[in-house]
Amino acid sequence: MSKTKDELQKEAKDLGLEIQKDGKDLTVEELKSVIREANLENQEKTIKVKFTKGPTGKFLLPYSVGQEKELPETQAKELIANGYAEKV
Repeated sequence: MSKTKDELQKEAKDLGLEIQKDGKDLTVEELKSVIREANLENQEKTIKVKFTKGPTGKFLLPYSVGQEKELPETQAKELIANGYAEKV
């Protein structure tokens, strides 16, 4: 089911996007486009890591030594810095 123009406008506003251009409301297709672009820009980079220590206790992560996982960059860097993982 497609979203209505009102739903798209609300989503765009929630993302902090402009919903008008030159004083006129954006069309449904324009709204979909700006929302899609914003979502792509907001995706966080990821890093694949291999766990060298069990992160369950300290980081509350459900992985075991030797497992490999793609994680958000900030989380991966913290695990690597603390000796719980290495970059793959």
